[in-house]
Formats: sequence, structure tokens, C-alpha cells
Amino acid sequence: MMINGTADSVLPFNGIPSGSFATKGAYETLVMWKNRNGCVGNIDSETYRASSPRTILHQVKVCPENADVRLYEIGNGPHIWPREGLSAPALLVEYFGLNR
Repeated sequence: MMINGTADSVLPFNGIPSGSFATKGAYETLVMWKNRNGCVGNIDSETYRASSPRTILHQVKVCPENADVRLYEIGNGPHIWPREGLSAPALLVEYFGLNR
């Protein structure tokens, strides 16, 4: 599971194409995890949250051993841990099945 803001200046959503700090973009990383986990089918994208911050959920649900892959794309989101409007801790608790 990944949570990435489109306005992140530390780890840009579209990656850093070259240089000492080159990184893949968030969507490219999602595809890498899809392939690594042996997931099949398309990456589905849907509006997860329409209000601020607008959030799109990209996910692949058909993966071995329930290893689904998710990317929460936070519109205009900077490099912060979201807690208001969209709660990163709550998403992680749900994703890893930590509810009691």
C-alpha cells in the first residue's frame, strides 16, 4: 500500500528521472508491485474521496495470498502523513487487518 501526494517535493509523484536521487514514480512503482506480487488483471482507478483532499484509489485486487496492491493518490498532497480528511493510520490499520 502506498499513499502519495501529487505535490510532494521530496518524493515527487512522477518520480525523479535521473541523477543521484533517481526514483520511479508512484504509478510506476504500483505496476512494479503488481508484477512482483503476481497480480493479474487491470489496475482499477476510482475516486476514493471527492472532497479535499481529492483522492484517487488505484488498485489490483486479484493477487495471490491476498497481496493486493493499492496506491492512494492525494491531489495536491505535499510530503506529509495525512490525518485530516484522509487518515493514513486508519488506512494502514484496515489494509493490514489490525482491527480488533
